[in-house]
Amino acid sequence: MLKIKLPVEFDDGKAMYDAVLAIIHKQSPVLSKMIHDNYDYNPFSVELPNIVNVIGLEIEPFFKNLNGIEILREVSYKDLMNRKYDDLTIMVQFHNTTFSRKGYDTPIPDPNHILLSLKERWNQLFPDKIDIKIPFHGENTREYTVIKFLNIHSATQRIADYRPYTVFHGKVGFKFYGDEAYVQKANTLFRFAEFAGVGMKRQMGMGVMKIIDMGGS
Repeated sequence: MLKIKLPVEFDDGKAMYDAVLAIIHKQSPVLSKMIHDNYDYNPFSVELPNIVNVIGLEIEPFFKNLNGIEILREVSYKDLMNRKYDDLTIMVQFHNTTFSRKGYDTPIPDPNHILLSLKERWNQLFPDKIDIKIPFHGENTREYTVIKFLNIHSATQRIADYRPYTVFHGKVGFKFYGDEAYVQKANTLFRFAEFAGVGMKRQMGMGVMKIIDMGGS
């Protein structure tokens, strides 16, 4: 996975998405069309004005060999997966984040929804899968994640000529409950989220998530 800085800046997520797709198209028109046509296939995310998170293994070489870009961070998914984590609490900063429920924007963080989305995206992109149990609403289980701190506000975000989205910004503190395996996998997915983003329109600059603090208990 790569976090790179482009030599040009954008003020609109759709324009930046189109620019990144054009870079991929020069190397593989077929892959570019697949990314454009398949809503569930998301091998990159962007952070305005000029940061691209490259998470698809198949497109990493396109950006590593690109002139004029700066690689800010590089980590393999295997390193992320095999690193030992024992943090039971984690504080994150969200930016322009929203989720869709039955066609409506939901600008409220839901730990299970976030983990399920990250798990599905990880397992779509990488050959080594993460099998973390996500409890359904009301299920009595010892493995789960809860919000312990919340300081967010909502706003309206518009991308190009898309409809306006109701999004949230701010800090959220999560706590993991469960056995060692659950804590390890949850930590891995939250670190993956710094590249993948969460929620809707991640490829167009929404759903940016950054870890700002971690704790042991």
